[in-house]
Amino acid sequence: MQDGFYRIDYEGQADVGAGAFALVRGKIAGLDVGGLTYTGSYTLDGTDVVGTVTAKAPPGATLVTGTTAGPAGMSFEVSIRVRENGTLELQSPIGPLRGRMTLISTL
Repeated sequence: MQDGFYRIDYEGQADVGAGAFALVRGKIAGLDVGGLTYTGSYTLDGTDVVGTVTAKAPPGATLVTGTTAGPAGMSFEVSIRVRENGTLELQSPIGPLRGRMTLISTL
């Protein structure tokens, strides 16, 4: 997987979501339509991208897992794996997610 700007589409137990990630020289930054922001890092495991991001949900946000962020919002760690074909696997303390990453533009 190359450095670039990626569209993400994903689903959880309760809903679907979309957003964008930038992957540049081992760093990840992104956001989604639910108002969450993501920062973290990644490495390559063969042809897979693996990493960890900190997700920050704004106050009152309802997440695709069905969890609500509450009046103060919430932060949590998410492990990610992106397969060579773009399949996205996310593991978080509030539930697993799956989806797809699609390259929009190289950086």
